[in-house]
Amino acid sequence: MAALTARFRVMQYNVLAKRYARNMEPWFLYDGLRPDGDEERAQAMIKRHGARRPDGSYAYAGWPKYAEGILSQDELEAVERRDARDFPFEKRAPRLLDVIRDADADVISLVECDMYDEFWRGRLQELGYGSVWHKRPRASAPDGCCLGYREKDWALDAHQAVSYDEHDRGALMGVLRRKETGERFVFVSTHLARNPESLRQQGVRLRQVAQLMRELHRFYKLHELDTEDVPAIVAGDLNAESLAEVTAVAAAVCGLRDFDVHPLLFGAADVPSLVTSQTMRRKSRIEYVAFSDNGLLERVDDEKAPLPLHEDACIPDREHPSDHLPVIGSFCFADRASRAVFCA
Repeated sequence: MAALTARFRVMQYNVLAKRYARNMEPWFLYDGLRPDGDEERAQAMIKRHGARRPDGSYAYAGWPKYAEGILSQDELEAVERRDARDFPFEKRAPRLLDVIRDADADVISLVECDMYDEFWRGRLQELGYGSVWHKRPRASAPDGCCLGYREKDWALDAHQAVSYDEHDRGALMGVLRRKETGERFVFVSTHLARNPESLRQQGVRLRQVAQLMRELHRFYKLHELDTEDVPAIVAGDLNAESLAEVTAVAAAVCGLRDFDVHPLLFGAADVPSLVTSQTMRRKSRIEYVAFSDNGLLERVDDEKAPLPLHEDACIPDREHPSDHLPVIGSFCFADRASRAVFCA
C-alpha cells in the first residue's frame, strides 16, 4: 500500500445565487406544475418566457405574464407561496453555511456565488476560511466563483482568475500550500456554460474546458510548478453529464490545434457522487471534483458525502438550501517512493 500523508478534504458547491433564486422562473415553478405529466405546459411556458417582440423586448416580461392562462390562479398562488418559503436568500443563507460547516472541508469551491462582499467573505472568515472571488465577466451577472481555504492549515501562495472567451463564465485557480509540511496542490473552481441537455451549449463547454487547460498550463509555467510534483484538482459545476466525454473531446480539439495544455486533460479521475442537481426539470450529475490521475494524489473514502435525495424531491426545499448538492472528496499526498512506483 502506498505511504500517504495526512488527508485533506475539498468541496464543490453551487450555492444558487440570490439573483437567480426565484420559484417564478420556468425551470422551477414548484407546486404549480406537477412533478410528472406536465411537460406540455412546462414547454409552453418556457417558450413564452423567451418570446420577444420585433423590437427585441420580451413579450411576456415579468411574473406572472408568461404563466397566465396556462397555470390556474390557485397554481400561480401556490408557486408564490413556495417561493416565499424556500427561495429567499435570507432564509437559505444560514442553511448554506450549515452545509459548509458540516462538510468540514480544507478547501472549497463555491460557484454561482453572488453577495460575496456583502455576505460570503465575512461569513467564510468567521468559519476560518480565507477566500478569493472572481465575478462572471458578463456585466449583468453578479455571481462568480469563490475559492476558500482553511487559513490555520493552508496558505494561498498565488491565484489567478480566468474569464472564458464566450464572456459568460470563468474560473479561479490557486496554489495551496499546507503550512505544516509544505505540500502543495493547485485548486481550480469553475462554472461552465449552462443547459447540460443542449448540444450547442456542449460545444461552448468544450471550448471552455480547452481554454481552462491552456490557462492552467500557463499558470504552472508562470509559477514554476512541475506537473510531476504538484497535482491539480478541478472542482466545478461543469453542466455536463459526462466528465469523460467533455475531457476526451476537448483533448482531441487541443491535439488537433497543437495547444499546450495541462496533462490533467488527458488523465483525470473524479470523486464519485450521485445526482447533484434535482428539480422538476432535471435529475443530473453535473458537478465534479476531478484530479490528476498521475500518482501524486490518492482519493480516500469520505464519510461526508451527501445522502441521496428522495426520487420526488425538488430542491431547494426546507432541508436543502440550493438546487444543487455538494460534492465532497478526501485526498492524501503520496510520498516520493509511491510516486516512483506509480511512474514505473
